[in-house]
Amino acid sequence: GWGTIYSYNIYVDKELRMNVKFGAQTKAVIERLDLNAKAYRICVQCVTDKGNSDEICSSMLVGKDVCVAPIQLKIHCITATSADISWLPSNSNYSHAIFLNEEEYEVVKAGCYSCALMNIRPNMKYKVKVEARPHQIPWELPPDRRQLKCVYTQFATLAAGPPDAPLDVQIEAGPTPDVVMISWLPVTIDAAGTSNGVRVTGYAVYADGQKIIEVMSPTAGSVLARPSQIQLLQVSTELTVRTTSPYGESTDSNPIKIPRALFTFPSHSMPLQSVPEKGPHPDISVPLSNELPNVDFSDESLSGTTCDKALTID
Repeated sequence: GWGTIYSYNIYVDKELRMNVKFGAQTKAVIERLDLNAKAYRICVQCVTDKGNSDEICSSMLVGKDVCVAPIQLKIHCITATSADISWLPSNSNYSHAIFLNEEEYEVVKAGCYSCALMNIRPNMKYKVKVEARPHQIPWELPPDRRQLKCVYTQFATLAAGPPDAPLDVQIEAGPTPDVVMISWLPVTIDAAGTSNGVRVTGYAVYADGQKIIEVMSPTAGSVLARPSQIQLLQVSTELTVRTTSPYGESTDSNPIKIPRALFTFPSHSMPLQSVPEKGPHPDISVPLSNELPNVDFSDESLSGTTCDKALTID
């Protein structure tokens, strides 16, 4: 709850007109209004020990040309698959129905005046209609003003892709001395597994612009780098991660410096091999035969496994 209520602020068009103490009669007389000349927004705000309430959530329009329909319908934060809309209600007691291209999308409860449009199509034009739905007939309005319930606007979503880049990339020592862990915050994907309208397939790790590891999981948040990848990390200065999709990769994540202290291995650990010469598109997802001892993978217990915490790719 809102805690202890001290009083109520009464606003007229954002101007504080009076303050009514809690426990007093819950009504007030507001003067100096020319209702035949203009419309006014009357707001009631709770003053509590935890802060003040949102005055728009308890407000109404009075005066000239007021109708049931909301006003100031706006579109914000348009992406390939989402957009935010907001409006000002003519009366905060009304619920509001949202329509996209004449199809009902959602009904927003009374006291709310915004809606997040999710899982919509990329590169698509949308007509938005917001319809006020009074819980009872607004007898205080003239009959012709009661019939005006809707406000309209339109927008177009952005073209699909590329996906967003991951966040919060980190590099640290792994569970054994010859392993390094690289982690990141995966991108937010919708129910269809997409970011910016394209399907996320995984993540690619780059050292100084050269791809060294690719993780084929859209929800992966880390990967263990083995000696074959550590050789390249050892001679690199910056690390970045990209999100991958069938339509290409995202931009680089914010780069991080590769700390030299990670490569101070104890004498009993596996020695690093000489660094192979960098080529334009090295494929090091499979280690060279002279880098690691041969392992018999016929035993199923030795097969590679994938988990939420880390993916191991040699």
